[in-house]
Amino acid sequence: MVKLKTRVINDTCNPEWNDELTLSITDSNVLINLAVYNSDTFTADDKMGEAEIYIRPYVECLRMGLENLPTGTVITRVQPSRMNCLSDESFCVWTVAESGKTCF
Repeated sequence: MVKLKTRVINDTCNPEWNDELTLSITDSNVLINLAVYNSDTFTADDKMGEAEIYIRPYVECLRMGLENLPTGTVITRVQPSRMNCLSDESFCVWTVAESGKTCF
């Protein structure tokens, strides 16, 4: 199991990280577990929330050869269901960052 950790953002109830973390994934069937914790000084950190992310849809998008699509193109839509706990429709959007990296 690989664990990555972001920096702590202090003195706010609405932190925004905007961090980029890189994982090396060899199996597209792997399930990524994302957990968010607060940072306590004198007691154990509390879990604030968690999510499970299936990486296969992202890998399938990359295999579609989308390099020439304009930034902001919706690749696929995900509808709310009991399986994903979404409250509203979600999208995979093709984005090319200033660095030239492809993002979803």
